[in-house]
Amino acid sequence: MPRYETRKIVFSKNDLPKDIKAGDVRKYFSSQIRIKDLHHTNQYGNFILCDYIFDAEEKERVDAPWDIKKGVLVNENNPYELLHVLTVRSVYQMPTTVGYMVKNRNNGEIMGLSYKQTWNLLYHEGATNAEATISRYGKFTTHLLDTIDELPSLSSSYWQLSPIDENEKLLVPLTKEVMKELEKSLKRVINEGLKKRIRRLSAEQSNKDYEAMDLVAERIRTANKITVLTGAGISTMSGIPDYRSAAAGVWQQKPDLLRSLNQQTFLEDPKQFWDSYYDLFAVTLNEIIPYQTNEAVVTAIDMINPNEGHQFFAKLEETGKNVTILTQNVDGLHQKAGSRNVLEIHGNVTTCSCLECGRTYRLKEVFKVGSIPRCECGHVLRPNVVFFGDAVQQFDRGEEAIVNSDLIIVAGTSLQVSPFNQLPRLAAANDIPVVYINGEAPDDEFDYVLQGNISEICGILEQKQ
Repeated sequence: MPRYETRKIVFSKNDLPKDIKAGDVRKYFSSQIRIKDLHHTNQYGNFILCDYIFDAEEKERVDAPWDIKKGVLVNENNPYELLHVLTVRSVYQMPTTVGYMVKNRNNGEIMGLSYKQTWNLLYHEGATNAEATISRYGKFTTHLLDTIDELPSLSSSYWQLSPIDENEKLLVPLTKEVMKELEKSLKRVINEGLKKRIRRLSAEQSNKDYEAMDLVAERIRTANKITVLTGAGISTMSGIPDYRSAAAGVWQQKPDLLRSLNQQTFLEDPKQFWDSYYDLFAVTLNEIIPYQTNEAVVTAIDMINPNEGHQFFAKLEETGKNVTILTQNVDGLHQKAGSRNVLEIHGNVTTCSCLECGRTYRLKEVFKVGSIPRCECGHVLRPNVVFFGDAVQQFDRGEEAIVNSDLIIVAGTSLQVSPFNQLPRLAAANDIPVVYINGEAPDDEFDYVLQGNISEICGILEQKQ
C-alpha cells in the first residue's frame, strides 16, 4: 500500500478556486492538497495553508536516480532576496515568465535577471527566501529554483509582476537576456491576440452568398484593367476591426481623443496632437497588446499582415493584369502584400512627413510615447493620414482609373462615405460591370454580389483563375 505523508505548503488566495473551504481535499497535479486554514498569516503576508499529500515511496523511487545538489542554503544573512517573477500577461490568461526581480541586500540594487542569471546568484551566493539546486540523471541536467516553505511556489500569482509600470516604463533595469525574452514574449502575446481577434471577427461573418462565384471568377479572368475599391472589411481578417467597431471603441474609452486629431491642433498644440495619435493606436490595439508601451504599439503595427484578400489582388497584378487599388484604408496592407499601384485616399498610418522639406519617415522610426516626432530639419512631423477637415487624396486619379477599367471590384466597404460611394455609380454610368464583395448585403444594385468572409471569397477566386 502507498505510504502517504504530508508537508505544509501555502498558496496565494488567487491560486485556488474561490469556493474552497477548510477541510476540502483537491487534486494538485498528480497528488492532492487538503485545505487547512484560509486565513493563514506569517511574516510574508496572508495565505491559504494546505497539507500537500504525497506518496512517499513513489517520491523516493522517482528521486533515487537523481544526483541532487543544493547551492548556498537559505539564510537571513545571504546577500540576495528574490522579490518577484516578471511576467507578461497572455491572451489566454496564462502569464509568460520573462525574468526575475532580485535585490542585492548589500547595496540595495534591484535588477531584472534571467532564470539562468538568477539561478547562478542563488546557487553560488545565496538568498534569504529561495534556493537553487542542480539535479543530474544520466545525460539529463536540471537547474531549479524553489522558495522557502513559508512562501508559495514561484508559479503562484503571489510572485507575478509586470516588468512595465503604470507609466508604461520599465519597472527596473533589465539585463539584455531579459530584454530579449521580453521582446519574444511580446511578439508571442501579440500574435495570440491577433489570432483570437481574427477568430472572433470571422465568426461574426456567418451569412454567405456565393452563387455568383463562377461568374465573378470568369469576369476577372477575362478582364485586363481592373480597379478595386477597398474598405475596412478587407482588413478584418488581418486583425484590424472595421471602422465602426474601432470608432465606437475609441469614443467609449476616450471620447475627446478624436477631436484632437485635426490640422488646427497639429499646428497649435503638436504635443496634444501626437499624444492623441499615440492614444488612438493604444486604444485600438488594446485587445492584442499586453501593455501600452511604445514597443508594444509599434510591434503590433508591424505584425499585422495582409490576408488572402490583399494577396489575391497583388497576385492578379503579377499575372500581367493592370490592377489599380483605390482604398479607404490607412493600414498599408495592400503594399505589404505586393500591390504596386495603390491610391490611398485617406493616407497611410505607417509613414509621416515633414511639411517643410517633404522628407518621409517610417512611423516606427520616430513614434515615441510622450514625444513630438521631428524631422532632421527641426520641424514637427505630421502623420500621412487624412484627418477630420482634410481633403481626400488622389481621388481624381481614382476616377480616371474607374472610367478606363474593364471591371470594378468593391471589397470590404458598405459605401456609406462620400465621395467614395459615388465611384460605383461612375462605373455604372460608363457601362463597366461592378462586383460587390462584402460581409454585408449591399444597399444598392450591383452586377455581381458575393457576400461572406472576404478573405475566404478571395481565396476561392484565386483557385478559379
